[in-house]
Amino acid sequence: MSTEPNCKKFYDTPPLPEASVTGPGNVLQNVIVYISEGAPDEKPSTGPVVQISQRGCRYTPHEVTAEAVQEVGIKNDDSVTHSIHTLAHANAEWNRSQPPGTPPVVIRYDRPEFIRVECELHP
Repeated sequence: MSTEPNCKKFYDTPPLPEASVTGPGNVLQNVIVYISEGAPDEKPSTGPVVQISQRGCRYTPHEVTAEAVQEVGIKNDDSVTHSIHTLAHANAEWNRSQPPGTPPVVIRYDRPEFIRVECELHP
């Protein structure tokens, strides 16, 4: 981020990694809890698109959840081009460029899994 002035301007000091973040009362932030076995079968959500933004060379929010087949929109709020690289395993992995000012990229996966998403232009 320090080499990209358009992203660096969002921060007075370099942002810390968000692998482990605590909030008031030391509660954990950016955590997803799921039931791996024994949950009742339910129909997937057909709710609105889950939105993720790239702003200041960071994905916001840092963690999101979506049902399999639910749409996730990723938009670029920065003035620089980003890439969207989904590191999926059970679903198709892909990498797409997203220039500033373009419409959100909408993705949807058929199988449930945890999917890491990164920008390869701005680590």
